[in-house]
Amino acid sequence: AASERHRGLATRLSTIWVESKRLGETLMDRRNAQRPEQDLARFDDLSRQLEDLLDEEVQRDAEEEYRVQSETAFRKAENAINLVLVLLVVGPGIAVVTSLTVGRGVLQAERALRQRRELLLVTLASIGDGVITTDAAGHVDYLNGVAETLTGWKREDAKGLAPPRVFQIVNQQTRQSADNPALRALHEGLIVGLGNDTVLISKDGSERPIDDSAAPIR
Repeated sequence: AASERHRGLATRLSTIWVESKRLGETLMDRRNAQRPEQDLARFDDLSRQLEDLLDEEVQRDAEEEYRVQSETAFRKAENAINLVLVLLVVGPGIAVVTSLTVGRGVLQAERALRQRRELLLVTLASIGDGVITTDAAGHVDYLNGVAETLTGWKREDAKGLAPPRVFQIVNQQTRQSADNPALRALHEGLIVGLGNDTVLISKDGSERPIDDSAAPIR
């Protein structure tokens, strides 16, 4: 930051980045998320601000600086030694422009990934059956509204727990606990279904017969 303008840009970048980082950490840890919808909207707005700042000011400034330095260097390029100096001047300019281009690509890829995840969550929330998802280690990650009603567990309370605590199922005849279908689906990589005599025991102890299956989400 060699000028007041550069220092102003650096301050704006830093302010947006710090708030984005804080919001990102909050959104990643749902247990501490109090306003996920508002936070997600603010996070998206900050990402757009950052992209606009990079596109409209930082990169434009870098390209102008690169152009001025390049023209100046080429005008002085009278022999091979000056040509080497030209390369030394042009190289950092190319590096700056390339870095900004890569950074913008990362932001765009991050936005696309966030949109795909949001589409998946909206889809799961809209399904009329109870849906419980786990992470790759088999810990509960998400419950849709129907699953909350059936199990008696709220999404924020169930997150991170082992599935048998939330999805407690037994054989109606033998009263023996059934295998964890989520772990079986993850280990076998196939859709796993249970028998028709499976009973779900909700958090309050009530029981209801269910038909269920588990499948890996790739």
